[in-house]
Amino acid sequence: MNIIKRNGQTEELIFAKFKKVIDFACEEHAGCDPLELETALLPHFKNNITTKEIQRTLIQVAVEKTSVEQPNWQFVAAKLLVYDLYKDAAIHRKYDHFGYGDFYTLLVDLTEKGLYGSYILDNYSKDEVDELGAYIKPDRDYLFNYIGLKNLADRYLIKGVNGEVLELPQELFMGVAMHLAMKEREKVKWAKQFYDVLSSLEMTVATPTLANARKPHHQLSSCFIDTVPDNLRGIYHVDQIKEDVAKYGVRNAWMFAIAPTSTTSLIAGSTAGIDPIYNKFFIEEKKNAVIPQTAPDLNPETFWYYKEAHYIDQRWSIRAAGKRQRHIDQSQSFNLYITPGISVKEFLELYVAAWENGLKTVYYCRNKSLEVEDCISCSA
Repeated sequence: MNIIKRNGQTEELIFAKFKKVIDFACEEHAGCDPLELETALLPHFKNNITTKEIQRTLIQVAVEKTSVEQPNWQFVAAKLLVYDLYKDAAIHRKYDHFGYGDFYTLLVDLTEKGLYGSYILDNYSKDEVDELGAYIKPDRDYLFNYIGLKNLADRYLIKGVNGEVLELPQELFMGVAMHLAMKEREKVKWAKQFYDVLSSLEMTVATPTLANARKPHHQLSSCFIDTVPDNLRGIYHVDQIKEDVAKYGVRNAWMFAIAPTSTTSLIAGSTAGIDPIYNKFFIEEKKNAVIPQTAPDLNPETFWYYKEAHYIDQRWSIRAAGKRQRHIDQSQSFNLYITPGISVKEFLELYVAAWENGLKTVYYCRNKSLEVEDCISCSA
């Protein structure tokens, strides 16, 4: 049986090569038996199957095995996706090796193609870029769960006009870090610190920053809120501010706000914002696929520590939000999680309690019936 490699060459199928990749993906992940992937892969083999198709099949099998009982399969799927990205990048960047390459050469190439802003190389010397390139930690690619890495790869990595992979995750993080640090006096030192917190998934930045920093058109603002005076002069002034923000971005140095982090929280493998988890296990819909997803760090040992939002006394949530509000300049995206049995009187009391505790707004009221207790995996 023959297979077609990514470079178009045909060679005989050697299963030992795929077994090596599967063993690597499963190692250090409890409950993930490589034999399960191997057994699921065998029926898909056919003459002249592409290696990319084989890799995508392995990823999908690992994704579908993710459950409350076996959450580690999401990390196996992520490692298989990392391998897929490395292979694609090697082809499109014309590398004769696997993984990362020379960082300075990459920046020059992406700048010449108009995919990187020239200001990066204008602000950093070759020696500084080489130092930062040597600081990149490829092993941090294995910190992602599948949905986080998939989200990063689909939405944030720099790609060619036909979707070819031209940038890898750690290069993205270092590029963003260099942009954020380029006006600092000790820019290399700060770029390393920014890179460390980003690549370790200890911190994420807003979607516009992650997507646009390092690129030619670097609008980094996520949200900008302003008030409009009730006169023509004020309206025109705010309109000009809006144009400047769209062009240059804005920096609120002393404004504390909690970001609604639905997208970037997936990358970091954390919860979105300050709300309790909605479900321990759920299905994330992404383009034409559905991806099983578990709450962060969920496993059989931690399962009982998680309490879903609709099972929490909302008066307690309001008091907790009120204590946070004292330290936040803007309003919180605070949600109420209620059940159909709540009375009008109880509902009104929650709103009054929110006002009494200093909340500036209540965002959504999410209603859910708790009458039917299904298996969490099945109900998702």
